[in-house]
Amino acid sequence: MAEPTSSGADAFADAVRTVLVADDHPLVRTGLVGAVERALTPEAILEVGDFPAAVEAIEAGSGIDLVVLDLGMPGAMGLSGLALLRGRWPELPVLIVTGVTDPRVVASAAAIGASGYVGKSAPAREIEEALRAVIAGEAPGLPAPDASRETRAFAEKIGALSPQQFKVMTLIGEGLLNKQIAHEMNLSVSTVKGHVTELLRKLDLPRRTMLIAALRELAEERGEEAADYSAADRP
Repeated sequence: MAEPTSSGADAFADAVRTVLVADDHPLVRTGLVGAVERALTPEAILEVGDFPAAVEAIEAGSGIDLVVLDLGMPGAMGLSGLALLRGRWPELPVLIVTGVTDPRVVASAAAIGASGYVGKSAPAREIEEALRAVIAGEAPGLPAPDASRETRAFAEKIGALSPQQFKVMTLIGEGLLNKQIAHEMNLSVSTVKGHVTELLRKLDLPRRTMLIAALRELAEERGEEAADYSAADRP
């Protein structure tokens, strides 16, 4: 009988060279890096603390094979970050590791294209198993996609936004006015107005208020039952 040519660990080592861990809490990031090292033994693990830095790391051409993504990091709102990654890098696996366990959010993540979903409160072994499952082509923690056609269509449009348009959209979602966005991004108010106009055109929304409502729907923020990403992801 022929002996196996490689162990399961070797197979994962061959499949994964570089992993990006994106979480804004240093202690959580450290724990996730440890889980990645144990589960996949990649050659390199990159760490970032906000969503724009995650995008920059992928754009840098570092040959990233897997993204471990927190929800609600600075620079993104709810699942909008996942939507952007799916639109720009549809073949890149993205495992969501978050404190948000609302089934509606999990279902939306599945519809948008997450590769897997696991809670931060899960035992380390479960997170490691989820990492291996994603690399093996499975979808740990995800139900069959059942989000509305409108939600999927909106997520696809987010994926086509430029980095500046995405940031303007995120700041609008946070409740900032054009003048405040201009200050935050070091732009003129007229430039911000231009971005807002183009943003609404690309998202096929007639008014700013409808954009805010659509973002809240994507984040499953509904009154007293709102999924508070910023709070839920605190260690």
